[in-house]
Amino acid sequence: MTLKHDLIAIVISLLIALAVAGVMWGWWRSPIPVFLVFTPVLHGMMLGAALMGLFDRLGVRSRLRRVAIPLVAGCVSVVSLALAQYVSDAHDYRRQARQPMAAMLQAPDAPGAPDTRTSALHDYDRNLLQPVTGHTGIVGYLRLQNRAAWRAWVRFIETLLVIGIPTALCVYAGRGGWGADGRGADGWGAGNVPHG
Repeated sequence: MTLKHDLIAIVISLLIALAVAGVMWGWWRSPIPVFLVFTPVLHGMMLGAALMGLFDRLGVRSRLRRVAIPLVAGCVSVVSLALAQYVSDAHDYRRQARQPMAAMLQAPDAPGAPDTRTSALHDYDRNLLQPVTGHTGIVGYLRLQNRAAWRAWVRFIETLLVIGIPTALCVYAGRGGWGADGRGADGWGAGNVPHG
């Protein structure tokens, strides 16, 4: 596999990771319930199936590439989903906290009206995350979401599922998976071993 194929596989994998994160964010924003373990399993399965198909189509046989690329894509997907949740929660917070006051005052420049000079993220950080968690940005958001110890452990397990499932699917399934003799072209189970 050439460097060009590697770069294509990496770029498309990252785009797939962002697309799957977008689908999961849409589900999270919808009225459909989000389940503690099922949702990240589905997230990982969607990402893994898409990457497995991509790798088979591009002929990615190296076990190292089939491990490294899904690991990175899984991390990107998890971080992208968390950032999307943070931004959408910030906009929800601003809408819920400030628009009723502005409507009541009916004057855009009256005290208490939404300040158009600051962003929703700045308001969210300053008015909620900083006072409650002592942190701002995505760190403050994750601390707010994981205030209970059990919730932090659940999020950790969910993260491992979203990263581990696609990696396992890409390594052990598809045309680049273990051959008949358990080895691949690169000596690490990566090749397309002909069957007899």
